[in-house]
Amino acid sequence: MSLTNSCRFIGRLGKDPELEHTPRGAPKLRFSLAVETRKKIDGEWDTVTEWIYLVAYGNNAENMEEYASKGDLIVFETHFEERTWEDDDGNKRRAYDFVVEFWKILSRAQRSEDEYYEDDEEEYEVDENENENEDEDEEEETLSF
Repeated sequence: MSLTNSCRFIGRLGKDPELEHTPRGAPKLRFSLAVETRKKIDGEWDTVTEWIYLVAYGNNAENMEEYASKGDLIVFETHFEERTWEDDDGNKRRAYDFVVEFWKILSRAQRSEDEYYEDDEEEYEVDENENENEDEDEEEETLSF
C-alpha cells in the first residue's frame, strides 16, 4: 500500500497576496484561506469559517501575487510539511505548512457593487527546486468581501 501526503482545500483568500523572498532569494508567499465547515453549536448545525494557512514557492508564489486577490474562490492541491528550528533562546520550535503544488481560481471576488471578474481557467504548478522554508509568525485575518 502506498502512503500519500496530499491535501485539497477550496476557499477564499483572506487578503491580497504579498510576495516575499526566502533568505536565498526564492519567491515565497504565505497566506490564509477561509474555508467553511459545518459544526454542531448548542445542538444546532451551523456553518462556520475556519482559517487554513498555506505557503507557495517559486512560480506558484509569483503567479498568485499577479493573478489572485482577496476573496477569490480558489482550489489548492498541497502537501503537508513540518518545519523545525531553534529560536533565539535555544528552544527547539516546530511548525507545520501546507505547501501549494497546484492552484486554480474557481471564481473571482466581487470588486465593486456592479462589477465581477470573469472566471479564469489559468492553472499553475510549483517548481519543485524552489521549495524552501523559514520561520515566520502567522496571524489570522478577517474577511470582508
